[in-house]
Order: sequence, then C-alpha cells, then structure tokens
Amino acid sequence: ACIAAYPADEQWKCNFAQYTYPHIKAPFFAVNSAYDLFQIECIYAGQVAPGFPNQNGTANDNCNSISPWQNCVEHPNDCNSTQMVTMNKYITDFKADMQSAGTYNKNGNGAFIHSCHTHCE
Repeated sequence: ACIAAYPADEQWKCNFAQYTYPHIKAPFFAVNSAYDLFQIECIYAGQVAPGFPNQNGTANDNCNSISPWQNCVEHPNDCNSTQMVTMNKYITDFKADMQSAGTYNKNGNGAFIHSCHTHCE
C-alpha cells in the first residue's frame, strides 16, 4: 500500500517508518526509542558526509563531529538547557508523527516509546 501511494520517484520513502506506518493494516504495537545515541551523535552532533547525497562509499554522516554537542553526546547529564530543549522537541515531534497516523488510533494498536542513551536491553 505504501509503494502504491507514492509516485515512482518518491517510493524510497517507504523505507522509513513515518511514511510506512500510516499504511499498516494489521494490528501493530511499536516498541521504539524516541531518541538514542545514534540520533544524538549523527543528527545533532553530525555533519553530512562529503558529497551528500551522492557520496561514494557507505558513510552517511560524520557522527559526533560538531563540538558543541560532543560532550552532551558522551555525557547526557552535561547537556545544556538548549540541547535538552532540542532533544525534547525531537521526542515531541516523533510522538506527534506517530499519533497523527490513523494506524495509531485503531483499536488494539499502541506503542511503547522510550528514551535511552544506549540500548542495553
């Protein structure tokens, strides 16, 4: 259903949950982190790889390369208030995206969204 919803040049979107999730018909219970070490290192503290989006090789990002975020990435207790606001906004946006999809509100569906710095479970 996801592939059919997009023109050929946008079908790549179906590789990402926010585009696929609204098309799920089966009962669904998501277990996912709202943010984790990868997101902090590679979204907030990362820079796109040289040549992005047509880079050579498999590198997606230069993770943990932006210095104002490096200490926060490694030691979350040392994040300043601006960094915490930014990370909390990411969580709010993530939850809003999930809740706005009709899939989220179907009887029997749900989610356990947690936030952890590293995955140890």
